[in-house]
Amino acid sequence: MDSLIKNVTAKFAATDFGEENARYERATERLEEVEAAIDKANARRNEITRRLSDFHAPNGEEIAAALLNGKSAAEAAADRSSADELRAERESLSSAVRVLDDEAHALRVEMQDIRCESLVRLREDTQAVIDALTTEARAAAQRIAGIFADLSAIQLGLQYGTREKTAASTAVEGLMGSLRLLPRSRRIDVRPEIVAMIAVLADKGPAVHVKRTSSVAAP
Repeated sequence: MDSLIKNVTAKFAATDFGEENARYERATERLEEVEAAIDKANARRNEITRRLSDFHAPNGEEIAAALLNGKSAAEAAADRSSADELRAERESLSSAVRVLDDEAHALRVEMQDIRCESLVRLREDTQAVIDALTTEARAAAQRIAGIFADLSAIQLGLQYGTREKTAASTAVEGLMGSLRLLPRSRRIDVRPEIVAMIAVLADKGPAVHVKRTSSVAAP
């Protein structure tokens, strides 16, 4: 296991991600430009909204008075036209922000894809480590299940060790079944040495009563 991990570590260290880094950096730079443009557009939209909230459109009497004072029709209605132009500008900016938001989203997806692609390149070696670790885990699970059986046999035969047996039982429950390290089993074998240890007490006379078993029910 140690040699495998060292070998994979060396492979990881030697892997060149230059192409992926260049693509990621280009996408990052573009995203910064897009976000700056969005900020500028939003700032202008907010400014327009503030100006329109303070805007007072001239009514007919005010326009008539301006005309009587010698202003042209265009000049008299200029304030009203200015407000309409601001609204049109704000709508154009809103459309631009939607376009920029779409590009920003696409860039973020691209950046995430680049990172995923980089890790995909490592999967074959990563899987080798996962397989080795899983093999170790299954072997350890088998040992724990066997120890549970031994403790159960001791508890049954010598009427002692209930706490330890219960703790082992809880552990085995998490090890057996679907999507777990060990398949579900009905019974678990007790190691022969434990069976023999208890068996030697069977002929010690009526004062020593022990129960013997070579397997126990799985929790």
